[in-house]
Amino acid sequence: GWVHEALNSCALLQKKNVLADIKTPCLFALSGEETLVNNNVARKAIKRIDKAHTIEIPEAKHEILMETDGIRNQFFNAFFELLSVNKISEQLKPF
Repeated sequence: GWVHEALNSCALLQKKNVLADIKTPCLFALSGEETLVNNNVARKAIKRIDKAHTIEIPEAKHEILMETDGIRNQFFNAFFELLSVNKISEQLKPF
């Protein structure tokens, strides 16, 4: 099922203005030692999203959250900054 949905999502992303329609603040983390994703293609796609924020972690591999604390911390610092700048954390409610 997930492969079917992934293919549908990829087809949708190929449409010209779909990414430009995204208005939600987004964080994209690119790994410098990436072997699965083409970072150049990702950068082109990210540029089409108005509120996209990108960090590049040169020493990271594909699974940034499965890396060392130093690499994970770079991601989380950027993530919490995105929340703060967009006042998203103020909207979060504890479970």
